[in-house]
Amino acid sequence: MAYFLSSEANTLEHWPPLRLVKAAHAGSLLIASQFLGIALRAGIIRLHSHYYGPHLGLFATAASILLLLGPILTGAGLVAVTLWQLSDGLTRIKWDVQEIDAARFWAESHTLDKIGERLLWGFLFGVIALSYLVFSVWKISHQPATKMFFDSIALLCMPCLVAVWIGDELREETPTPTPPVSVSKYHPRKIHSEHWHTQKDSESRS
Repeated sequence: MAYFLSSEANTLEHWPPLRLVKAAHAGSLLIASQFLGIALRAGIIRLHSHYYGPHLGLFATAASILLLLGPILTGAGLVAVTLWQLSDGLTRIKWDVQEIDAARFWAESHTLDKIGERLLWGFLFGVIALSYLVFSVWKISHQPATKMFFDSIALLCMPCLVAVWIGDELREETPTPTPPVSVSKYHPRKIHSEHWHTQKDSESRS
């Protein structure tokens, strides 16, 4: 957080693309950590009911709401605002190629390879299938917080998705260098002329 506030111009409009990309990645990590907030919320409710009774106090209620909604709302807001600023900056061409390249390289360094993506999606689909079997098919007795915990694990894919989206967006805005044209393309007539003269001289000698 100190990095984001260290600039002289603290407004989002003056942030370079690399800082916007890092802020969006931080927001995606907050969204992915939602399952931790749900687990802490369940712990607060259980401890409070054990020591103070079933009715939550004002502090415990505020902490419960904050842990339930805080990470995902804060992360989603941060991702939305920074990505909007990034898209607006790319549209108005506020940055040079070096700044866009630096942001793109950083985003691409945080994407998963093919094996990592398959493992992540396999884990997520496995958790979702297990949650469905446990709570809907087998109908094992549980608390609502337990199902919310399993369902929120699917949010672990958010950092990877945000990094891929940013990398694709920045890659489209980076101009690709044009390949050098071969020499034969520049001098087609010269080569053709030399060949024609050689053939003509051989015919005249014969």
